[in-house]
Amino acid sequence: MAAAFRARLDRWPPAPASGSTRIGIVIPPWLESAVPFFSMECAIRLSADAEVTLIWDPSNIHFNRVPAHEVEGIRQGLAQIGKWLAVIDAGKGPSDGEMDRGLIETLLHENAVARTLGEQKAGEISERHAASVDEMARHGGRIRALLKSQRFDWILIPGGVWGASGIYCRMAAEAGVHFTTYDCGDGILFLAHDGVAAHFADMTAAFPQVLRESDGVAGQRERMVAVARAELATRMQGTDLYRLQPKPAGQATEETWDILLPLNYRSDSAAMCRQRLFTSVGDWLRQVLAWMQTQPGVTLAIRQHPCEKIEEFRGSDRWDELVAGYGLGARCRFIAAADDVNTYDLLARTRVVLPCTSRVAIEAGMFGKPVILGWETYYEDCGFATRAESVPEYFEMISRALRGELPPPAGAVEAAAVAYYLAEKCFGLETGFTPSPNDFVHWVGRAPDELWAAPENALLLDALVSRQSLAVLQNRRFASA
Repeated sequence: MAAAFRARLDRWPPAPASGSTRIGIVIPPWLESAVPFFSMECAIRLSADAEVTLIWDPSNIHFNRVPAHEVEGIRQGLAQIGKWLAVIDAGKGPSDGEMDRGLIETLLHENAVARTLGEQKAGEISERHAASVDEMARHGGRIRALLKSQRFDWILIPGGVWGASGIYCRMAAEAGVHFTTYDCGDGILFLAHDGVAAHFADMTAAFPQVLRESDGVAGQRERMVAVARAELATRMQGTDLYRLQPKPAGQATEETWDILLPLNYRSDSAAMCRQRLFTSVGDWLRQVLAWMQTQPGVTLAIRQHPCEKIEEFRGSDRWDELVAGYGLGARCRFIAAADDVNTYDLLARTRVVLPCTSRVAIEAGMFGKPVILGWETYYEDCGFATRAESVPEYFEMISRALRGELPPPAGAVEAAAVAYYLAEKCFGLETGFTPSPNDFVHWVGRAPDELWAAPENALLLDALVSRQSLAVLQNRRFASA
């Protein structure tokens, strides 16, 4: 990849213009993807309108070590770009104290969860790297000093949790420096301003803005709701892109449950660093199961994320063994990923939904079910869920909901549908220009002018330069179609 990108640099104009806005672009040594080269490509294009500095950070933070020859390949690309743009080595500057060690330990643990595909083995790897916490804390101090000295208007950060990217997000927020993060899958790119893209952090700003812009536009709200319902229907029937449901919803079932607890795919970054009332998924399950022991007659279904039936996504946590240890018998069922159960049949036949950060919570809102939140979620301000502020309040709310004393807020079904529309259709930009290796091999050979002139990439550039929500921009395109 490094050689192909260096060849591409010869096709760029040799002297980009610059503007008054100061942008920092973080370049990590992540060659399991094309992240460094995607960021460099964005840096060169943004330099036509801004003063851009590349922040090269090869530090071994949170299992970030890569082979020396791969790091050298990135360095050579930076040397070429250095003829046009400033390049700073983040590991060589002065330090401004240390980063909070508790924060470092949280990030270290979450990265260990991603590496071991679960929480139960993450503690072992965190302990083996305990000595590196000091260096991580010092590196956070160097990043703090860099951000203070450079006075960037904003910085572009890949990821937001993995490796050193989580440190950049925390230090930027602490220093009052705006930042934008990105994430991707094959053919799809996610972007968020002042939050983590994988967490859909732009929902807080995008949701009310989209509602305001739809006011007074005949049929616009109805169109969004119709798109959401159509998308939900494909999920329910298992005909969506992912096809995770083992059978269509609506087939005969006798199971009814008071509470449905849908688990996230724990090692996915969308569920990382989302703790609020509970320290971990394990802590959350233990407290819910212990509460269940005090609630005779209440039933609970715990649904493992169906993606874990696929070998490459199979987690290492044995939540089924944890559940069995509480002796709840038929009152509690752990429904494994491979079980012949459609999640939406469970949702239709439950009374209360307790998500972590699962999108099933939005679907529950569309079903008119009470949704109670104990984690940081991107949809918590969208008007269909209830947020508990303490653990006692969390369980009190569950009891109230089971007694019928905590109905969904007024307008919850429509609000959930709009949130679902945004999550499904507006937060992800469908484009072949992503850091995915499968996409890189195609875009690296395209002429720069041609690549950036594509409508979807022009929209990406608009979101970066204007710092408007990509979801809002995509909704406007949908509304004008």
